[in-house]
Amino acid sequence: MSFDKSIPFASFLILLQIDYYMSFQLSTHQLTPPSFSIITIHEESLKTGDLLACAISSLADQSSIKSEQILQHLGATNNLWSKLSKELPLSKWKQHYTLRLVEEKNVTFNEGLQRALKRATGTFVGFLQAEEQYLDGSLLNVEKYFLAHPGIDVLFTGALIHDSVAKKIIPYPPTPFSLEYLWITEPHFLVSTFFFRTSLLKEGFFFDAEDKNRMLRKWLLRLLQAGKKIGTLNIPTTWSLLGSTIHDFQDQILPDCPRIIKIFSSLWKLQHVYGLKKAKRHFLPLMPCRIYQPNSLTERTNPDISY
Repeated sequence: MSFDKSIPFASFLILLQIDYYMSFQLSTHQLTPPSFSIITIHEESLKTGDLLACAISSLADQSSIKSEQILQHLGATNNLWSKLSKELPLSKWKQHYTLRLVEEKNVTFNEGLQRALKRATGTFVGFLQAEEQYLDGSLLNVEKYFLAHPGIDVLFTGALIHDSVAKKIIPYPPTPFSLEYLWITEPHFLVSTFFFRTSLLKEGFFFDAEDKNRMLRKWLLRLLQAGKKIGTLNIPTTWSLLGSTIHDFQDQILPDCPRIIKIFSSLWKLQHVYGLKKAKRHFLPLMPCRIYQPNSLTERTNPDISY
């Protein structure tokens, strides 16, 4: 770098320092973008620390997939990074997994989600909360589906739900959504069974935090109206403790719903029920699943359904 006398000496030193750091060689691992950006919004304090560690482990051990986890922490836990790094063998997964912890207080869940999406660098985006875990090999199956179906932009998969009342694990097949059904009904589903191509964000399809509880529903509507395709992968990819309300549906017709869709609302609901029954018939038989337990973060074991 030649010295330009018109540049003050202090500024020259800064330029010299920048040039030095830019010439630093990055490893192949750092240069290769991840296949998946998994977003976790964490609002709680220490009481869910163990469950969060289980969720992280379930993603980090997807060894055949390179992933990053954007952990957007909005809660009351201080020094969360220190606590997690002591609990988890992060160095064991460093060649294919990166944990990116962002601590931002005084923002809502939806605002945190909106910010996390802007940080995603992977080819595909997914979501995983502390009470959920990815089953072994899940992300590889999702990636294979997207590669085999280049016309599909959004994918819903199945899950295994821990029913704490009945004390058993129940299968939850992917729910097929139509444009008309989304207009007339607000569905509840596991967000951890939902994946999409990051390229949609580059096309301007961002979540709008102002939509609040309708944020995902309106986002899907915009996609379908733009001609994007939603696919279903009829296998379980997720284990969840959040199964108590996902089968409840609320009849909330959006204010700007076209009149013709309102008139035939019963038809769209019947179509949805039929599609869900068909998905249940073809869902894989319930197989024993192995998950991480709070007292063992090094290997998966059979889930404890006694509580």
